[in-house]
Amino acid sequence: MKKFTLALCLFLIVASTYGQQAKGDHKKVVTDSKCSTMFITTSTGLNNSNGLLAVGAEYEFVKQVGVDAGFGVSSWGYKMNVGFQYFFKPCHKGWTIGLGVTHNLGLSNFQTSASTIYGNNEQVTLDLHPVTNFYIATHYYANLGQTGKNKFFLMLGWSQALTANTFNQVYGDPINDATVKAYNFLKPGGLIAAIGFGFGIN
Repeated sequence: MKKFTLALCLFLIVASTYGQQAKGDHKKVVTDSKCSTMFITTSTGLNNSNGLLAVGAEYEFVKQVGVDAGFGVSSWGYKMNVGFQYFFKPCHKGWTIGLGVTHNLGLSNFQTSASTIYGNNEQVTLDLHPVTNFYIATHYYANLGQTGKNKFFLMLGWSQALTANTFNQVYGDPINDATVKAYNFLKPGGLIAAIGFGFGIN
């Protein structure tokens, strides 16, 4: 699944770049005076900074430097994010480099069916502890339409957990090593591959 998501993102980057080049002189030039500095965003993806289903906001407080924040749901409970980006081009176009911090609230008394050390599946209860991550990522932004008010973006990067103890079992027969590895895989962190849209509001 991770390889498929990454391949899809790389394909969309190439397709978007080719599409912009193909328009050439036919594309209307968007001037700085027409560029939005604040966006409402919606996004999804693997280790997406704002969650699997998320909303957020971006604000360019200094030319080509912006702050972003968001909130959403994830496999590890609700997720929040705050980050910064530097845009290599004006008007929120092209590539960026950014960093930020995410925080997953976790889930208490999470009930699920899992494999145990006795070789059977049974209902167990887990506490998924809050997890804080640091991430570094690059975005690619492309205009939607000719006004420059709305945009499409891709995000690729890496998220590193700053929390060691991420979950424990509170009820049921002990889960086996395969289940432990599965939850270690699901916990926040690792490759970031996300996609989203931004809608200019000023």
